[in-house]
Amino acid sequence: MKHFLLALLACGVFSIPNFGQKGWTWQNPKPDGNTLNDVSIFGNGYAVSVGYQGLILRSADNGESWSKIESGITSILYGVSMNANGTGWVVGVPGAVLKTTDNGLTWTKQVTGNPYSYYAVATNNANDCLVGGYTGTMYISNDGGTNWINRPTNSAKPIRSIFLDPKGMIYTGHDGGIIQRSADNGVTWQTLPSPLTTTINDIKFIDSLGIAVSTGGKILRTVDRGITWTLINASNPYNLNTVSIIDIHNVIIMGATGQILNSSDGGVSYTVNYLSQDNAHPINAVVVKPNNFYLCVGDFGLIAKSQNRLDWTIKTDGFLGYIYDICFTDTLQGFAAGSYHGILKTVDGGETWAVKNQSIFHPDYRTLFFLNRSIGFAASNSNLFKTTDSGETWTKILSATTVPAISGMIYSIFFLNQARGWIVTDNGNTYKTLNGGTTWVSYPSGVTKVLTEVIFKDTLNGFVTGWGGTFLRTRNGGATWTQQNTSFTTTLSCMYAFNLDTLIVAGASGKVYKTADGGENWNAITMPPSIRSQSFVKVRFINETTGWLCGSQGAILKTKDGGDSWSLLPTNVAHDLFSFSFTDEHHIWAAGMGGTIIKTTDGGGTSSVETHKIEPSGFSLVQNYPNPFSESTTLKYILPKRSPVKLEIYSITGVKMATLVNVERDAGEYQITIDGNRLPGGIYFCRLTWGQAEGCSIRILKN
Repeated sequence: MKHFLLALLACGVFSIPNFGQKGWTWQNPKPDGNTLNDVSIFGNGYAVSVGYQGLILRSADNGESWSKIESGITSILYGVSMNANGTGWVVGVPGAVLKTTDNGLTWTKQVTGNPYSYYAVATNNANDCLVGGYTGTMYISNDGGTNWINRPTNSAKPIRSIFLDPKGMIYTGHDGGIIQRSADNGVTWQTLPSPLTTTINDIKFIDSLGIAVSTGGKILRTVDRGITWTLINASNPYNLNTVSIIDIHNVIIMGATGQILNSSDGGVSYTVNYLSQDNAHPINAVVVKPNNFYLCVGDFGLIAKSQNRLDWTIKTDGFLGYIYDICFTDTLQGFAAGSYHGILKTVDGGETWAVKNQSIFHPDYRTLFFLNRSIGFAASNSNLFKTTDSGETWTKILSATTVPAISGMIYSIFFLNQARGWIVTDNGNTYKTLNGGTTWVSYPSGVTKVLTEVIFKDTLNGFVTGWGGTFLRTRNGGATWTQQNTSFTTTLSCMYAFNLDTLIVAGASGKVYKTADGGENWNAITMPPSIRSQSFVKVRFINETTGWLCGSQGAILKTKDGGDSWSLLPTNVAHDLFSFSFTDEHHIWAAGMGGTIIKTTDGGGTSSVETHKIEPSGFSLVQNYPNPFSESTTLKYILPKRSPVKLEIYSITGVKMATLVNVERDAGEYQITIDGNRLPGGIYFCRLTWGQAEGCSIRILKN
């Protein structure tokens, strides 16, 4: 599938601009925190790993350090197979096949003729490559990728793994526990007897010894090239994702929760250990460089290396725990609250972080609230902490053993000033302080549901959101709460109050509602078509018109009209985000799963459906929709008066690729469809000019 991304660049006389750092950049972990699905070691110290969002990482020093390589796509890459001579292939969705001939430095697209997803790839020389995936289809090239032959297997179940042995025997592992092999380059296939019905995630052979691993902690072993298989149950039922056979005696298997299974008897029995105490992230692939070292990769950019299969060093730069909340007091000082690492602080805008409050029990710090640079609060389970020295030290001010004893997990903190504050918990309790947290009073909310956020506009008027469509209001400082009438039962995770009447709430299933009468009546906000299953966890505004939402699947949305319409920003994050913080409209940080911290200094890049008007002339070039798109997209332009207009597409080097419009037209609104099949991959500019010299341009990124 082809994708375009259009972003408005400049208005005025057309020129090709120079770009600095735009959009979002990874601050933790580095170089990228998206999930890695596969890794290959090859040549003299080289390694390549691939994953979500079109991610390709490359190492030239035996896995010690890694750099990001431009893949040209943003879809999921599932497999990579490299040869010692620097030739290799990467596969993914939808039907993506990329090839390199320079040790993974650059990649070009291959056309196999299959639009469906590929999950596995295998090659053992510069000419032969096998790719397989959805519907059990395999495509084979024997001329370096110039031509591809469709070699369907005997099963319509997706192919999850391929092994090509030195003698040309092909083995495939499928969904449903199916294992097949071919001795004639895929012309005919033999289905091998398998005692499993679960997914075969990986299959490897060395001579006659073969090991296949599956979901549910299942291991299959064969000593006769797959004619018969013996089922071995692992010590736990978690998914096993990857296997590497070092020799006929030594086998290593890895999978979910970071478990490592080592065998020294040819895969008959295994000892179990874990990658690290603090890391339970799934491991998706493991490879060995003969007589040298081991590499494994996994979720959230995890890369680890070992010399002996037992002791592993994580090579990902940064920390891999979850970040549940993030708060910046200015463009340099910020704080993050999460699991494993507790409370983290940065004084350089997020480039480096230091742990400031952590216990040996690794508590999950869920929420932060800072009044200013010095005074802040943080919650971990039923414990509330306070700092007065910019997060250097923290004091526990409320817990299950204080008076009053707090009941439930703290979900939200809000302070109106240095004295007056409130917290809410997951069992419907609310608490209030009038002296900066020294003493607290408990007030019943009237509900027993999880309360997710509390906000006060003054000393008397406040609001609370919660599960099951809970929306509470107080007019007496929190002494009593009233459930406002809502017609929805959606879990509400977050809110923003413009004033006592106008509020926005958001929550599960991409739902956003707005009220203009303090919560008596609500209007559902129409979200972009791509927002269906995302759940929102935070909404904030910098002024009456501009605000952001963040949530699952890496979603950050922006509004410029007070929340009446929203557009999706290109974060390049594939997993959940839990929080964001801004110091102005340009400097924004977002955080989430896997220790993710990303930053933007331009407001997050150009959103997918924003409209940009050219003032004061009234001419407009409107952002395309849909965006990203597959085969075509529509551009709009608006003419305030009759004028000659020209719409052209240029390459990044200034070469004109096409003229879409070149006429004189009356005032009005016009639209035109761009055919993506007529442009090769690359960066382009769509230029609209009117009259003699005035114009504007839009950047086009085509995959």
